[in-house]
Amino acid sequence: MDFNNLADRFTNMFLDPSFIDIDIVRILLFLLIFAVVFTAVGKTRIFREQKAIQVVITLVVSILSTWYLSESQILYSLVGYNILGILLITFIPLLIVLLFVHKANFGPKFRKTILILFGLVLAYVYFTKKYDFTASESKVTLLVGAVLIAAIIFDKGLHSFFRKKQQRER
Repeated sequence: MDFNNLADRFTNMFLDPSFIDIDIVRILLFLLIFAVVFTAVGKTRIFREQKAIQVVITLVVSILSTWYLSESQILYSLVGYNILGILLITFIPLLIVLLFVHKANFGPKFRKTILILFGLVLAYVYFTKKYDFTASESKVTLLVGAVLIAAIIFDKGLHSFFRKKQQRER
């Protein structure tokens, strides 16, 4: 692992999405595994009071689980994170719109109009092919479209759900 210009390499990875520095990904994966294992080991009764042993066990597991991964295995593990990122980027605006139209107590026609406008923007982005979607991005976009159509069809029930939840919070 080459640690020269680590900050530059880290910056390049975020500025150029097509650039993947395997060493940086390996470090991030190590930190992720370290955090998960440290939390899990800390929850066990045996090691709860022994922080030094927790750290040693966590370091050993984290190092062994990242040191021997090949480049192809690391790249394969990124696919799941790619899809998670796409889901979050696509679903969060939909959730914000849904919360806005239902919490603001608009009438059903206005709610449906807002959701249809959101759907038109989503369809424009998807069908104009202005952006080169991968297969996973296409599937996620279609899934968001399906959720949006369901939200339009079941608007009355969805609004009733939000209204009941709002009443319980008071």
